[in-house]
Amino acid sequence: MIGQTFIMRIEKPMSYHERLFRAEGYTTGDIGALVTQMIDKGFIEADDPHAREMACVAEMAKVRARQYRMVEGEAE
Repeated sequence: MIGQTFIMRIEKPMSYHERLFRAEGYTTGDIGALVTQMIDKGFIEADDPHAREMACVAEMAKVRARQYRMVEGEAE
């Protein structure tokens, strides 16, 4: 094995919200698309190290608000 090289890819650990999203069936690409969308809209700075976390939290808040409105609408 002398003289051979290999490439090791090290990924940063996922945040709590990223793990939660993965458990809900979202893929890494889905989360990346959320981040890109939020950067394009100006909600997140492109170089922010917490961009993925913020995108996940924002999407979760949007989904929860939608669920809450549905429950409130049914109660009336």
